[in-house]
Amino acid sequence: MSDMHWALEVATKHPQLADALITTSGPWLDILLADGRTFRFRPFELIRDNLPPDVRQKRLIQLLTIGINNATKASVEEPSLSDHANRAHPGENTSSHDDHPSAYQISEEERKQQIIDSIIGKIPSEDSPVIPLVRAADFFVNLRNGTEDSPIFIPLTDFIGVGLSSVEGDDIQTIFFNDIGFDPETDDLYPLFHDAVHTFHRLNSDGKAARIELGVYEGNGAKVFMMETPSPHQCAWFADVEMLRTVAESLKEEYPDTLFLFIPATPYALFIVRADDEFLPEALENIMHYPDQDMIYPLPHTIAADGWMEWIPLPGHPASKILSQMRSHFRSRIYDAQLEYMLHWSIDVGKLATYDVHKLPSGTVSSTVWKESYPAGSIPKADYITFVDDIDDTTTEPITLSLEVARDVWPEGIKPMPKVWPPRYEITHFPDKATREALKSQSHRTI
Repeated sequence: MSDMHWALEVATKHPQLADALITTSGPWLDILLADGRTFRFRPFELIRDNLPPDVRQKRLIQLLTIGINNATKASVEEPSLSDHANRAHPGENTSSHDDHPSAYQISEEERKQQIIDSIIGKIPSEDSPVIPLVRAADFFVNLRNGTEDSPIFIPLTDFIGVGLSSVEGDDIQTIFFNDIGFDPETDDLYPLFHDAVHTFHRLNSDGKAARIELGVYEGNGAKVFMMETPSPHQCAWFADVEMLRTVAESLKEEYPDTLFLFIPATPYALFIVRADDEFLPEALENIMHYPDQDMIYPLPHTIAADGWMEWIPLPGHPASKILSQMRSHFRSRIYDAQLEYMLHWSIDVGKLATYDVHKLPSGTVSSTVWKESYPAGSIPKADYITFVDDIDDTTTEPITLSLEVARDVWPEGIKPMPKVWPPRYEITHFPDKATREALKSQSHRTI
Protein backbone atom coordinates (compact mmCIF):
# COMPACT_ATOMS: atom_id res chain seq x y z
CA MET A 1 0.00 0.00 0.00
CA SER A 2 1.42 3.40 -0.98
CA ASP A 3 1.74 6.22 1.54
CA MET A 4 -1.09 8.20 -0.06
CA HIS A 5 -3.40 5.18 -0.10
CA TRP A 6 -2.62 4.66 3.58
CA ALA A 7 -3.37 8.34 4.30
CA LEU A 8 -6.64 8.07 2.37
CA GLU A 9 -7.64 4.98 4.35
CA VAL A 10 -6.86 6.66 7.70
CA ALA A 11 -8.78 9.78 6.66
CA THR A 12 -11.90 7.83 5.64
CA LYS A 13 -12.00 6.26 9.12
CA HIS A 14 -11.81 9.60 10.92
CA PRO A 15 -15.10 9.98 12.86
CA GLN A 16 -15.53 13.61 11.78
CA LEU A 17 -15.07 12.76 8.10
CA ALA A 18 -17.84 10.18 7.75
CA ASP A 19 -19.80 12.30 5.24
CA ALA A 20 -16.83 14.08 3.67
CA LEU A 21 -15.52 13.73 0.12
CA ILE A 22 -11.86 12.75 0.39
CA THR A 23 -9.57 12.60 -2.65
CA THR A 24 -5.86 12.69 -3.41
CA SER A 25 -4.03 14.77 -5.98
CA GLY A 26 -0.35 13.87 -6.18
CA PRO A 27 1.06 14.54 -2.70
CA TRP A 28 -2.06 16.46 -1.63
CA LEU A 29 -4.91 15.16 0.50
CA ASP A 30 -8.10 17.12 -0.38
CA ILE A 31 -11.12 17.10 1.94
CA LEU A 32 -14.53 18.60 1.16
CA LEU A 33 -16.65 18.53 4.32
CA ALA A 34 -20.40 17.95 4.31
CA ASP A 35 -21.02 21.59 5.32
CA GLY A 36 -19.13 22.89 2.27
CA ARG A 37 -15.89 23.76 4.02
CA THR A 38 -12.66 22.47 2.53
CA PHE A 39 -8.99 22.06 3.38
CA ARG A 40 -5.96 20.36 1.89
CA PHE A 41 -2.39 19.60 2.92
CA ARG A 42 0.58 17.42 2.02
CA PRO A 43 0.76 14.92 4.89
CA PHE A 44 4.19 13.51 4.15
CA GLU A 45 5.90 16.87 4.33
CA LEU A 46 4.81 16.88 7.96
CA ILE A 47 5.18 13.22 8.97
CA ARG A 48 8.60 11.63 9.14
CA ASP A 49 9.10 8.28 7.37
CA ASN A 50 11.04 6.77 10.27
CA LEU A 51 8.30 7.15 12.88
CA PRO A 52 6.62 3.96 14.19
CA PRO A 53 3.33 3.15 12.37
CA ASP A 54 1.14 3.95 15.39
CA VAL A 55 2.85 7.32 15.88
CA ARG A 56 2.47 8.14 12.17
CA GLN A 57 -1.24 7.33 12.37
CA LYS A 58 -1.69 9.44 15.50
CA ARG A 59 0.15 12.29 13.79
CA LEU A 60 -2.05 12.12 10.68
CA ILE A 61 -5.22 12.06 12.80
CA GLN A 62 -3.98 15.18 14.62
CA LEU A 63 -3.39 16.96 11.30
CA LEU A 64 -6.83 15.98 10.02
CA THR A 65 -8.51 17.21 13.21
CA ILE A 66 -6.70 20.54 12.99
CA GLY A 67 -7.70 20.85 9.35
CA ILE A 68 -11.35 20.11 10.17
CA ASN A 69 -11.39 22.70 12.94
CA ASN A 70 -9.91 25.38 10.70
CA ALA A 71 -11.43 24.52 7.32
CA THR A 72 -12.92 27.41 5.33
CA LYS A 73 -15.78 27.69 2.86
CA ALA A 74 -14.81 26.85 -0.69
CA SER A 75 -15.16 29.60 -3.28
CA VAL A 76 -18.41 29.43 -5.27
CA GLU A 77 -17.19 31.46 -8.25
CA GLU A 78 -17.25 29.52 -11.50
CA PRO A 79 -14.07 30.12 -13.50
CA SER A 80 -14.24 30.55 -17.24
CA LEU A 81 -13.02 27.81 -19.56
CA SER A 82 -10.02 29.94 -20.50
CA ASP A 83 -9.18 30.49 -16.85
CA HIS A 84 -9.47 26.78 -16.26
CA ALA A 85 -7.17 26.00 -19.15
CA ASN A 86 -4.62 28.57 -18.05
CA ARG A 87 -4.51 27.22 -14.50
CA ALA A 88 -4.21 23.55 -15.40
CA HIS A 89 -0.75 22.24 -16.17
CA PRO A 90 -0.25 20.29 -19.44
CA GLY A 91 -1.39 16.71 -19.05
CA GLU A 92 -2.93 17.41 -15.64
CA ASN A 93 -6.18 15.72 -14.74
CA THR A 94 -8.52 18.57 -13.75
CA SER A 95 -11.46 16.49 -12.56
CA SER A 96 -10.55 16.95 -8.91
CA HIS A 97 -10.42 20.72 -9.52
CA ASP A 98 -14.01 20.65 -10.76
CA ASP A 99 -15.06 19.12 -7.46
CA HIS A 100 -12.94 21.52 -5.41
CA PRO A 101 -12.86 24.99 -6.95
CA SER A 102 -10.62 26.37 -4.19
CA ALA A 103 -7.95 23.81 -4.97
CA TYR A 104 -6.86 25.60 -8.14
CA GLN A 105 -7.64 29.18 -7.21
CA ILE A 106 -4.37 29.56 -5.32
CA SER A 107 -0.81 29.63 -6.66
CA GLU A 108 1.87 27.07 -5.91
CA GLU A 109 3.53 29.55 -3.54
CA GLU A 110 0.23 29.97 -1.71
CA ARG A 111 -0.20 26.20 -1.59
CA LYS A 112 3.17 25.90 0.10
CA GLN A 113 2.17 28.51 2.64
CA GLN A 114 -1.12 26.65 3.15
CA ILE A 115 0.79 23.78 4.73
CA ILE A 116 1.89 25.79 7.71
CA ASP A 117 -1.34 27.80 7.76
CA SER A 118 -3.47 24.65 7.93
CA ILE A 119 -1.37 23.35 10.81
CA ILE A 120 -1.30 26.55 12.81
CA GLY A 121 -4.98 27.09 12.14
CA LYS A 122 -4.73 30.42 10.38
CA ILE A 123 -6.29 31.54 7.10
CA PRO A 124 -3.42 32.33 4.71
CA SER A 125 -2.81 36.03 5.00
CA GLU A 126 0.04 38.38 4.26
CA ASP A 127 -1.23 40.45 7.20
CA SER A 128 -0.33 37.79 9.77
CA PRO A 129 2.59 35.72 8.44
CA VAL A 130 4.34 33.08 10.55
CA ILE A 131 8.05 33.86 10.82
CA PRO A 132 11.03 32.72 12.91
CA LEU A 133 11.30 34.14 16.43
CA VAL A 134 14.96 34.34 17.52
CA ARG A 135 15.37 34.82 21.27
CA ALA A 136 17.71 33.90 24.14
CA ALA A 137 17.06 30.66 25.99
CA ASP A 138 15.53 32.41 29.00
CA PHE A 139 12.74 33.81 26.81
CA PHE A 140 11.51 30.29 26.05
CA VAL A 141 12.21 29.03 29.59
CA ASN A 142 10.20 31.87 31.14
CA LEU A 143 7.23 31.15 28.86
CA ARG A 144 7.24 27.51 30.01
CA ASN A 145 7.54 28.28 33.73
CA GLY A 146 4.34 27.45 35.59
CA THR A 147 2.52 26.05 32.55
CA GLU A 148 2.04 22.60 31.10
CA ASP A 149 2.38 23.90 27.55
CA SER A 150 5.55 25.04 25.82
CA PRO A 151 6.34 27.44 23.01
CA ILE A 152 7.50 25.70 19.86
CA PHE A 153 11.25 26.18 19.55
CA ILE A 154 14.50 24.50 18.62
CA PRO A 155 17.96 25.47 19.92
CA LEU A 156 20.29 27.27 17.50
CA THR A 157 23.17 27.45 20.00
CA ASP A 158 23.64 26.60 23.68
CA PHE A 159 21.97 29.90 24.60
CA ILE A 160 19.88 31.01 21.60
CA GLY A 161 16.75 29.36 20.23
CA VAL A 162 14.30 29.95 17.42
CA GLY A 163 10.55 29.73 17.87
CA LEU A 164 7.57 30.58 15.68
CA SER A 165 5.55 33.77 15.82
CA SER A 166 2.46 35.04 14.09
CA VAL A 167 2.98 38.68 13.19
CA GLU A 168 0.32 41.29 12.58
CA GLY A 169 1.75 44.77 12.42
CA ASP A 170 3.79 45.28 15.59
CA ASP A 171 1.84 42.54 17.40
CA ILE A 172 3.86 39.32 17.81
CA GLN A 173 2.15 36.15 19.05
CA THR A 174 4.40 33.28 20.11
CA ILE A 175 3.05 29.92 18.93
CA PHE A 176 2.74 27.07 21.46
CA PHE A 177 2.47 23.31 20.95
CA ASN A 178 -1.15 23.26 22.10
CA ASP A 179 -1.98 25.91 19.49
CA ILE A 180 -1.35 23.37 16.74
CA GLY A 181 -1.87 20.04 18.52
CA PHE A 182 1.75 18.95 18.20
CA ASP A 183 3.50 16.45 20.47
CA PRO A 184 7.02 17.74 21.25
CA GLU A 185 8.23 14.18 21.88
CA THR A 186 7.31 12.70 18.51
CA ASP A 187 6.41 15.37 15.96
CA ASP A 188 8.93 16.69 13.48
CA LEU A 189 9.17 20.46 13.86
CA TYR A 190 11.61 21.19 11.07
CA PRO A 191 9.02 21.51 8.26
CA LEU A 192 7.36 24.29 10.27
CA PHE A 193 10.62 26.19 10.63
CA HIS A 194 11.48 25.57 6.99
CA ASP A 195 8.20 27.18 5.93
CA ALA A 196 8.60 30.02 8.43
CA VAL A 197 11.99 30.90 6.94
CA HIS A 198 10.51 30.87 3.43
CA THR A 199 7.68 33.11 4.59
CA PHE A 200 10.26 35.47 6.07
CA HIS A 201 12.02 35.50 2.70
CA ARG A 202 8.77 36.58 1.06
CA LEU A 203 8.60 39.59 3.36
CA ASN A 204 11.97 40.60 1.93
CA SER A 205 11.39 39.56 -1.66
CA ASP A 206 11.45 41.55 -4.86
CA GLY A 207 9.19 38.91 -6.39
CA LYS A 208 12.07 36.67 -7.41
CA ALA A 209 14.47 36.21 -4.51
CA ALA A 210 14.96 37.25 -0.91
CA ARG A 211 16.40 40.75 -0.71
CA ILE A 212 19.05 41.62 1.87
CA GLU A 213 19.52 45.25 2.86
CA LEU A 214 22.68 46.02 4.82
CA GLY A 215 23.27 49.33 6.53
CA VAL A 216 26.75 50.49 7.52
CA TYR A 217 27.60 52.82 10.37
CA GLU A 218 30.47 53.73 12.67
CA GLY A 219 30.15 52.28 16.16
CA ASN A 220 32.72 54.02 18.40
CA GLY A 221 35.20 53.86 15.54
CA ALA A 222 34.35 50.34 14.35
CA LYS A 223 32.70 49.61 11.03
CA VAL A 224 29.42 47.88 11.84
CA PHE A 225 27.05 46.32 9.32
CA MET A 226 23.40 45.95 10.27
CA MET A 227 20.45 44.10 8.76
CA GLU A 228 17.99 46.82 7.76
CA THR A 229 14.78 44.90 7.02
CA PRO A 230 12.15 43.86 7.86
CA SER A 231 11.65 46.15 10.82
CA PRO A 232 11.25 45.28 13.69
CA HIS A 233 12.18 41.64 12.99
CA GLN A 234 15.74 41.97 11.68
CA CYS A 235 17.16 39.38 14.07
CA ALA A 236 14.96 36.66 12.54
CA TRP A 237 17.68 36.42 9.87
CA PHE A 238 19.78 34.64 12.51
CA ALA A 239 17.56 31.59 11.95
CA ASP A 240 18.71 31.42 8.30
CA VAL A 241 22.34 30.32 8.54
CA GLU A 242 22.74 29.68 4.83
CA MET A 243 21.51 33.15 3.87
CA LEU A 244 23.90 34.77 6.32
CA ARG A 245 26.70 32.55 5.04
CA THR A 246 26.02 34.11 1.65
CA VAL A 247 26.14 37.57 3.22
CA ALA A 248 29.53 36.80 4.80
CA GLU A 249 30.90 35.53 1.48
CA SER A 250 29.68 38.68 -0.23
CA LEU A 251 31.38 40.89 2.37
CA LYS A 252 34.61 38.94 1.93
CA GLU A 253 34.83 40.26 -1.62
CA GLU A 254 35.69 43.62 -0.04
CA TYR A 255 37.51 42.17 3.00
CA PRO A 256 39.06 38.92 1.69
CA ASP A 257 41.02 37.87 4.79
CA THR A 258 38.46 38.78 7.41
CA LEU A 259 36.41 36.66 9.80
CA PHE A 260 32.92 38.15 10.08
CA LEU A 261 31.06 37.95 13.38
CA PHE A 262 27.27 37.99 13.70
CA ILE A 263 25.80 39.53 16.85
CA PRO A 264 22.09 38.85 17.65
CA ALA A 265 21.69 41.90 19.86
CA THR A 266 17.95 42.65 19.99
CA PRO A 267 14.85 41.59 18.01
CA TYR A 268 15.42 44.63 15.79
CA ALA A 269 19.24 44.62 15.67
CA LEU A 270 21.44 41.95 14.06
CA PHE A 271 24.97 43.32 13.72
CA ILE A 272 27.90 42.09 11.63
CA VAL A 273 31.42 43.12 12.63
CA ARG A 274 34.96 42.20 11.61
CA ALA A 275 36.99 40.14 14.08
CA ASP A 276 40.13 42.10 13.13
CA ASP A 277 38.55 45.54 13.53
CA GLU A 278 40.83 47.47 15.88
CA PHE A 279 37.79 49.19 17.37
CA LEU A 280 35.86 45.96 18.04
CA PRO A 281 36.02 46.37 21.87
CA GLU A 282 34.53 49.86 21.54
CA ALA A 283 31.74 48.56 19.30
CA LEU A 284 30.90 45.89 21.89
CA GLU A 285 30.88 48.52 24.64
CA ASN A 286 28.39 50.47 22.55
CA ILE A 287 26.11 47.43 22.20
CA MET A 288 26.11 47.01 25.99
CA HIS A 289 24.31 50.36 26.26
CA TYR A 290 21.12 48.91 24.79
CA PRO A 291 18.35 48.36 27.38
CA ASP A 292 18.94 44.99 29.04
CA GLN A 293 15.30 43.96 28.67
CA ASP A 294 15.64 44.30 24.88
CA MET A 295 18.77 42.19 24.63
CA ILE A 296 18.75 38.69 23.14
CA TYR A 297 22.28 37.29 23.53
CA PRO A 298 24.58 39.93 22.02
CA LEU A 299 27.72 37.82 21.78
CA PRO A 300 29.57 37.41 18.45
CA HIS A 301 29.06 34.17 16.52
CA THR A 302 30.75 32.60 13.52
CA ILE A 303 29.24 30.26 10.96
CA ALA A 304 30.54 26.70 11.27
CA ALA A 305 29.86 23.73 9.03
CA ASP A 306 26.87 22.64 11.13
CA GLY A 307 25.49 26.00 12.26
CA TRP A 308 26.44 28.74 14.69
CA MET A 309 29.44 28.79 17.01
CA GLU A 310 30.01 31.43 19.67
CA TRP A 311 33.29 33.25 19.07
CA ILE A 312 35.48 33.26 22.18
CA PRO A 313 38.92 34.79 21.53
CA LEU A 314 42.02 33.71 23.42
CA PRO A 315 42.96 35.58 26.60
CA GLY A 316 44.90 38.68 25.71
CA HIS A 317 42.79 39.53 22.68
CA PRO A 318 41.72 43.21 22.82
CA ALA A 319 38.05 42.17 22.97
CA SER A 320 38.41 39.30 25.46
CA LYS A 321 37.79 41.41 28.58
CA ILE A 322 34.53 43.04 27.44
CA LEU A 323 33.37 39.72 25.96
CA SER A 324 33.97 37.88 29.24
CA GLN A 325 31.86 40.50 30.99
CA MET A 326 29.05 40.22 28.43
CA ARG A 327 29.16 36.42 28.31
CA SER A 328 28.96 36.03 32.10
CA HIS A 329 26.20 38.63 32.42
CA PHE A 330 23.86 37.13 29.83
CA ARG A 331 24.54 33.50 30.73
CA SER A 332 23.83 34.35 34.37
CA ARG A 333 20.46 35.79 33.35
CA ILE A 334 19.69 32.65 31.36
CA TYR A 335 20.74 30.20 34.08
CA ASP A 336 18.80 32.11 36.74
CA ALA A 337 15.65 31.59 34.66
CA GLN A 338 16.46 27.92 34.14
CA LEU A 339 17.01 27.39 37.87
CA GLU A 340 13.63 28.94 38.70
CA TYR A 341 11.98 26.75 36.06
CA MET A 342 13.59 23.47 37.15
CA LEU A 343 12.71 24.04 40.80
CA HIS A 344 9.07 23.56 39.80
CA TRP A 345 9.57 20.25 37.98
CA SER A 346 7.40 17.43 39.26
CA ILE A 347 10.38 15.05 39.33
CA ASP A 348 13.30 15.14 41.74
CA VAL A 349 16.12 16.96 39.94
CA GLY A 350 18.54 16.75 42.86
CA LYS A 351 20.88 19.59 43.72
CA LEU A 352 20.83 22.43 41.19
CA ALA A 353 24.21 24.13 41.43
CA THR A 354 24.17 27.83 40.62
CA TYR A 355 26.00 29.90 38.01
CA ASP A 356 28.17 32.43 39.85
CA VAL A 357 29.96 35.45 38.38
CA HIS A 358 33.26 36.91 39.60
CA LYS A 359 34.88 40.14 38.41
CA LEU A 360 38.67 39.93 38.32
CA PRO A 361 41.29 42.46 37.15
CA SER A 362 41.89 40.30 34.07
CA GLY A 363 38.21 40.00 33.21
CA THR A 364 34.97 38.38 34.33
CA VAL A 365 34.68 34.64 34.94
CA SER A 366 31.88 32.27 35.91
CA SER A 367 32.04 29.34 38.27
CA THR A 368 29.96 26.67 39.93
CA VAL A 369 30.52 24.66 43.13
CA TRP A 370 30.01 20.97 43.88
CA LYS A 371 30.15 19.86 47.52
CA GLU A 372 30.51 16.39 48.99
CA SER A 373 27.30 16.89 50.98
CA TYR A 374 25.27 17.37 47.81
CA PRO A 375 23.09 14.52 46.57
CA ALA A 376 23.02 13.76 42.86
CA GLY A 377 22.22 16.79 40.75
CA SER A 378 23.57 19.03 38.01
CA ILE A 379 25.78 22.02 37.29
CA PRO A 380 25.54 24.77 34.66
CA LYS A 381 28.05 25.30 31.86
CA ALA A 382 30.42 27.66 33.70
CA ASP A 383 34.07 28.57 33.14
CA TYR A 384 35.29 26.93 36.36
CA ILE A 385 34.18 24.34 38.89
CA THR A 386 35.22 24.09 42.53
CA PHE A 387 35.00 20.80 44.42
CA VAL A 388 34.54 21.34 48.16
CA ASP A 389 34.72 18.61 50.81
CA ASP A 390 32.37 20.21 53.33
CA ILE A 391 32.11 17.02 55.38
CA ASP A 392 35.79 16.79 56.30
CA ASP A 393 37.23 20.16 55.34
CA THR A 394 40.27 19.66 57.59
CA THR A 395 41.85 17.11 55.27
CA THR A 396 40.86 18.28 51.81
CA GLU A 397 41.27 21.79 50.44
CA PRO A 398 38.92 23.02 47.68
CA ILE A 399 39.97 22.16 44.13
CA THR A 400 39.24 24.73 41.42
CA LEU A 401 39.85 24.13 37.73
CA SER A 402 38.41 24.74 34.30
CA LEU A 403 35.10 22.91 33.86
CA GLU A 404 36.18 21.71 30.42
CA VAL A 405 39.38 20.30 31.91
CA ALA A 406 37.40 18.65 34.72
CA ARG A 407 35.13 17.00 32.16
CA ASP A 408 38.22 15.75 30.32
CA VAL A 409 39.78 14.33 33.50
CA TRP A 410 36.53 12.89 34.95
CA PRO A 411 34.19 12.22 31.98
CA GLU A 412 32.30 9.46 33.77
CA GLY A 413 31.49 11.82 36.65
CA ILE A 414 30.42 14.94 34.71
CA LYS A 415 28.02 13.97 31.93
CA PRO A 416 25.82 16.13 29.69
CA MET A 417 22.27 16.16 31.02
CA PRO A 418 19.98 14.77 28.27
CA LYS A 419 17.09 16.86 26.91
CA VAL A 420 17.98 19.89 29.03
CA TRP A 421 18.62 23.29 27.43
CA PRO A 422 20.52 25.47 28.08
CA PRO A 423 23.14 22.82 28.83
CA ARG A 424 23.74 21.35 32.26
CA TYR A 425 25.93 18.45 33.39
CA GLU A 426 24.90 15.61 35.69
CA ILE A 427 27.00 14.73 38.72
CA THR A 428 25.91 11.68 40.71
CA HIS A 429 28.57 11.66 43.44
CA PHE A 430 31.61 13.47 44.81
CA PRO A 431 34.93 12.43 43.23
CA ASP A 432 36.93 9.90 45.24
CA LYS A 433 40.44 10.59 46.55
CA ALA A 434 42.25 9.34 43.43
CA THR A 435 40.00 11.40 41.16
CA ARG A 436 40.47 14.48 43.33
CA GLU A 437 44.23 14.08 43.05
CA ALA A 438 43.92 13.78 39.26
CA LEU A 439 41.72 16.89 39.13
CA LYS A 440 44.11 18.84 41.36
CA SER A 441 47.09 17.90 39.19
CA GLN A 442 45.36 19.46 36.16
CA SER A 443 44.20 22.66 37.86
CA HIS A 444 46.87 24.65 35.99
CA ARG A 445 45.39 23.74 32.59
CA THR A 446 43.15 26.23 30.80
CA ILE A 447 41.90 23.94 27.99
